[in-house]
Amino acid sequence: MEVGRLRPNRWGVYDMPGNVWEFTASPWTRDHASLPERPQSGKPQAVVTKGGSWFDGPEDCRAAARRRRLENELDINLGFRVVREI
Repeated sequence: MEVGRLRPNRWGVYDMPGNVWEFTASPWTRDHASLPERPQSGKPQAVVTKGGSWFDGPEDCRAAARRRRLENELDINLGFRVVREI
């Protein structure tokens, strides 16, 4: 779909949900209430991805959806969002 065809969210950002799961820098925790220090073990760490993708059902295509992924994991429905202030 062409970017910007849907209404923007309250911050003026278009097309947030349903594109790809978005990587975050947040380490994965069971409750997501606390963010622990990231261990420096050299092994891939579990991080939070959010937002759902075109591959998922409606229950995952929302801002509150979260999943655990390894930081070196690749998938066709996984990405990141580049944001720039104008």
